[in-house]
Amino acid sequence: MLRMLTLVVFLTTSSVASAQNTSLELTGFATSGERVTVTAEVVAGKGDRPAELQITARTLPGWHIYSITQKSGGPKPTRINLTASDQYRLLGPFQANPPAVVHHYAFWPDLDVEEHEGSVTWSVPIEPTQSDDLRTLVISGDVKGQVCKDLCVDFSQPFEARLASGARTLLTNATNTDVYKTDQVIITGQITPSQLTPGDRAQLTLTATLADKWHVYAYEKRVPSDSMRSRPTLIVLDERSGLEAGAPRASTPLISKPREALPEYVDNFHPGDVSWTIDLDVPATVDRGDHHLSGFIGFMACSENECAPPKAARFDVNVTIGTHSDGTAAVSFTPSSYQEATEAASAAPPWDLVIPKAAPATFFAILANMGWALIAGILLNVMPCVLPVIGLKVMSFVQQAGEDRLRIFTLNFAFSLGLISIFLVLASFAAFAGLAWAEQFQDPRFGIAMAALVFVFALSLLGIWEIPIPGFVGSGSAQSIAEREGLSAAFFKGVLTTLLATPCVGPFMFTGLTFAAEQHSVAITYAIFGSMGFGMALPFLFIGIFPAWIRFLPKPGAWMESFKHLMGFVLLATVVWIYYAFIPERFFVPTLALLFGLWLACWWANRTPITANFGDRLYAWIIAFSVAILIGYVSFTQLTGPERIAKDGTGAVVLDEETNDSWQPFSTARLEDYRDQGTTVLVDFTADG
Repeated sequence: MLRMLTLVVFLTTSSVASAQNTSLELTGFATSGERVTVTAEVVAGKGDRPAELQITARTLPGWHIYSITQKSGGPKPTRINLTASDQYRLLGPFQANPPAVVHHYAFWPDLDVEEHEGSVTWSVPIEPTQSDDLRTLVISGDVKGQVCKDLCVDFSQPFEARLASGARTLLTNATNTDVYKTDQVIITGQITPSQLTPGDRAQLTLTATLADKWHVYAYEKRVPSDSMRSRPTLIVLDERSGLEAGAPRASTPLISKPREALPEYVDNFHPGDVSWTIDLDVPATVDRGDHHLSGFIGFMACSENECAPPKAARFDVNVTIGTHSDGTAAVSFTPSSYQEATEAASAAPPWDLVIPKAAPATFFAILANMGWALIAGILLNVMPCVLPVIGLKVMSFVQQAGEDRLRIFTLNFAFSLGLISIFLVLASFAAFAGLAWAEQFQDPRFGIAMAALVFVFALSLLGIWEIPIPGFVGSGSAQSIAEREGLSAAFFKGVLTTLLATPCVGPFMFTGLTFAAEQHSVAITYAIFGSMGFGMALPFLFIGIFPAWIRFLPKPGAWMESFKHLMGFVLLATVVWIYYAFIPERFFVPTLALLFGLWLACWWANRTPITANFGDRLYAWIIAFSVAILIGYVSFTQLTGPERIAKDGTGAVVLDEETNDSWQPFSTARLEDYRDQGTTVLVDFTADG
């Protein structure tokens, strides 16, 4: 009789708690100073209530710290240390708001583990000892503890608290300067002009000067919910003083690059110095006088080998409404945190100017970019993303040989309309929704849908079910129906061809699409996308006009059945490619189950001949679709795995966010490395005996 024995061995240099004391750093992740940030202020009392010292700690999403009342025998408690001073005295203990959340863990079965996630403020009543004037009071100190997620890192954050001004928090070591510097980026800004009259337009410009070989990511309205996405540049104008503001425009084009380890994640970044310009319009109703503008800029700088922690600064600038002047005012900056910029971006009102005014493009520039788009569209016909469907179209040309000239042109024209229609849809997304080219593949639902669609096509080519695919000789009674191609089928294959082409556009269209984006012109955007679609459709339109070209293709015959099956396997290979490139690991199993359900549905639907009466065919399809939907629903609700990604683009290990599962294959070298770092290691092994 076999019995399974499971042993979990603790290998540690001190105790279980030492796992909480390790200072393991991972390349590409935020440092402890960014995982938790500390700010402090003195808040004046109201009525008989005394003034308060308020210390706030904010952690990145998913990270937590421990309470100041955490009992010993477990994780390290947070400590608030105040620098000795005779300027004030405390009138009570610190109180946490919100209170800590208590958790229990198997390795501390009898201990209440008190955790704070997100934001916590500790407040204590204070009283000045030398004067009732709080304006001169300065309270300094630091907050020390551990910030944890799948690992724990020690942190120590100093603070300096002064009397709060209104509702605005004074940040640690905050000073207003005309420049905000990090080791990799220098941020400067200006507004031109700084004196305006109602009806004028000013431009607020923020410039990032980057160190050699470093880059920052594209501007986005808010931080994506997917924690594996790169941290975007955030620009928030939360105080506009009645002025109308347009969305930031970047001065340099973006580079889009899939990550080597995770090709489903495409990073969009500026490879060098970049400026963002915000248009500011002065409505006629704005009062004359000084107006204060303020907001946040947040960014993350990366190189090929590493990423610096996300940084942020709050910016301020004043403009005068009254008389016009061409002078320029510099923007001042105060250090902030990326977390505050994230919160501000989530709460910020939408931009007032939906389509900011831009300098008109010259006719030559528009024509040149349309020409590049046309060439890019022609080249898309030989891209690996498109070739599988182009193979189907070649079979259509073979079948068309011998047909009348008008029908050949009509079918090719319908196919071309299908191609161009998707380009126009994408142009609408780019013009009105801000959705960049190929960004639809960032959403795993689109990748899953494309895998399912191509898989169903492959099943048809392999004979699992019958559809009137062009030029393929069906079997049995379906043969006569499948001999000719309809306009709708030709149009749909044009749509599918374009959808498969979008990931391959890459280097061909960055210039043209960036040009269209910078112009903020709906007409130019449609012209660029339309030119690209027309370029992709051009070869098929030529064949429609000159059908004699078809005569150079092989004559129809028995070889077509073999070619049909071969193209089915090509489409299956395309499914594998989509599966690998655009479907996250956590959806592998449910997507595979969905494909199985579609396979079963197609087989079931094909049991009813295509020549059967409409009622029988409708009933068969209803059953088939019901089975596929049921299997898909059960798969994605019951079989979806945790968000576990083995590596991010920098090579850093990312642990399971839902299960805290950090198991890795055992090796002696890895074990020694962890022990040298003082990290608690759990070895889980089984034995049969």
